Amino acid sequence: MSQSIQFKDGILYVKDKMVSLKDKRVFVIGAGKASATMAVELERILGNNVLTAGIVLSNDTKSVPQKIKIHEADHPIPTERSIEGAQKILSLKEEFLIDENDLIIALLSGGGSSLMAYPAEGISLTDKQKTIEALIKSGGNVHEITVIKKKISRIKGGKLARHFYPAPILALVLSDVVGNNLEVIASGPLAKDTSTFTDALRIINKRGIYNDIPETVLSFLEKNKDQNPEE
Repeated sequence: MSQSIQFKDGILYVKDKMVSLKDKRVFVIGAGKASATMAVELERILGNNVLTAGIVLSNDTKSVPQKIKIHEADHPIPTERSIEGAQKILSLKEEFLIDENDLIIALLSGGGSSLMAYPAEGISLTDKQKTIEALIKSGGNVHEITVIKKKISRIKGGKLARHFYPAPILALVLSDVVGNNLEVIASGPLAKDTSTFTDALRIINKRGIYNDIPETVLSFLEKNKDQNPEE
């Protein structure tokens, strides 16, 4: 991060981008196995007086930032702690009335998909777990699994960015994916989702696991299959 990010005279330089932090409240959100370490480093670069508040979800208990709160969640299988953490992140918007005059810095890394989980309405955590386990056992690859995850989540597939709209978000992403596809890293909570519900159903049928998927998940996918990719 120190090689990619500099902060001087109120301006944050991220590689070839410049973002002014002058007269802005700055919030930090994030999730991933490395997000706690990233939070510590971000505080070192910016200084604590620049940050208003922040929450990142990680299973790293050794890296402890001063201003950004660490919510301990679970990986590789999401748990209720993962949902609680996601809800804490979402609640920042209402708690601080975050709007277009503020800036959100998001710290994302591998593992974020499990550490920050929030199933779609009507789908339980258990049903989501069963779905992902069935996909893994069937030989589903990371891209196929990510499509399903995005479709049955309130966070993934760009929905986190939509939640905080119109606040601008600067995403700092540590990739663990070959090709650095932002739709796949942490299941793309801030990236445009180009997949469809029909794609998700097609993957389930292709892998021959239709009868292994919980009814709540199948019903949700079927109900939404006529939707177009998100704008």
